[in-house]
Amino acid sequence: MTPLRQRMIEDLQLRNLAPATQKNYIAHVAAFARFFGQSPEALDQEAVREYLLYLINERKMSPDGVNQQSSALKFLYLTTLEMPWRDVDFPRVRRPHRPPRPHPPLLPAGHSALRAEPCSPVRPFNPHNRP
Repeated sequence: MTPLRQRMIEDLQLRNLAPATQKNYIAHVAAFARFFGQSPEALDQEAVREYLLYLINERKMSPDGVNQQSSALKFLYLTTLEMPWRDVDFPRVRRPHRPPRPHPPLLPAGHSALRAEPCSPVRPFNPHNRP
């Protein structure tokens, strides 16, 4: 295990992130390093931008997937490597706008979808009449 990976795992544990999040962040950073064939320590902001564009345009990754990758890289560079970068250097992808679902059609007057049956009257509570 590389010292950078060990340091990132320790930082994730110190912040008490969920085990699944820790596993995902490590996998995302490893994929980023494999893409460029070098350690993330040697890469810059332009490499992060290029990689996120690759995920969107070539891999056709969902916005949520790209945002998770971006979060993992942000954690690596801002927390583990303590780079003097800003939050805006790790862009987030917006989800596409979905139009609201149409309401179900209204029933004409006099029709009801459910017929309410009269209820039997509720008996008042009497603690002495327990079964």
